[in-house]
Amino acid sequence: MLTRRQAVALSLAAIASPTNAAPVEGRVLVFGASGSSGSEFIKHLPKGTRVTAFVRPTSNRDKLAGLDVAFVTGDALNEADVAAACRAGPFATVFAAFQSRPGEPSPYAGTARNIVKAAKAAGVAQLIWIGQVGAAATPVDPAMYPDINFKLFGPALNEMSAAEKAVVEGSVPYTVIRVGAVIVERGKPPQPETGQGRLINDLTKMGPIAYGDLGRLAAECVGQSRCFNTVFHVTDDTLSAQYARWRCRRFATSETIDRC
Repeated sequence: MLTRRQAVALSLAAIASPTNAAPVEGRVLVFGASGSSGSEFIKHLPKGTRVTAFVRPTSNRDKLAGLDVAFVTGDALNEADVAAACRAGPFATVFAAFQSRPGEPSPYAGTARNIVKAAKAAGVAQLIWIGQVGAAATPVDPAMYPDINFKLFGPALNEMSAAEKAVVEGSVPYTVIRVGAVIVERGKPPQPETGQGRLINDLTKMGPIAYGDLGRLAAECVGQSRCFNTVFHVTDDTLSAQYARWRCRRFATSETIDRC
C-alpha cells in the first residue's frame, strides 16, 4: 500500500509527464519522423497532439509503430513535396531532423531551404531544427570545439552551417537545438533516456545526450516563447563516461580504435 508521500510523488510525476499534459496548440509536422530524433520527439509530445509524419516512400516506419500519427510521403530535397506537405496543414509547428546516408546527397542545406520557404508560405509559427555543434549561421572557430574532428567532418559541418543559416535567416520563428554527441555505442542499443539532459545557452560548450532526452527537450519547446529565435546546445552531466568513449572514437585511427 502506498504511503501518502509516495502517492503525492506519483501524482506530481503524472502531472509533469508530457503524455499527461494538454495537447499542444495547433498541428505538428515532423520531417525525419522515421529516424531516432524525429520519432523520440513525437513520443514526447503530449497525448492528443495532432502529428503528421513526413517520410519517404521507402522509409522504415518501425520506430513509429503504435504512435497516433498521420503520414505524408515525399522527398525533403524536393521543393514541391515539401510545399505540398506544409499546405496540408495548417501546422503551427514544424520539426526537422536529418542524417546523412552513405551514397546519397547531403540532406542538410537543401532540406532547410525547402522547409523554410514552405513554412513561411504556410504561415507556420515555429520551426524546430536539430543542428550540430560545430555548424552555425556565422563562421565557426574550430578552436572553440576541441572535441570535434573538423578534419574528418568539415564538409558535413559546412553543409550543416548552410542549413542553420537558412533557418536563422528564414523569417520563420525558429528554435535550433545543436547536438554535440548522441550516445550510441558500438554493439549496444542506443543510450536510454536519463531524464537529466538539458538545454544550455552557453554555445561554447558541448556534451553528450541520449536520443530520448533530445526528443523530450525539443517537445518541451513546442509553442514556447522562451525557445523562439534561440539557439541551444544540449548536454547531460550523467553521461560523462560515455562521452569520453565517444570523444576517443572521433579521433581514433584503425590502430587505436580498440582502445576506446
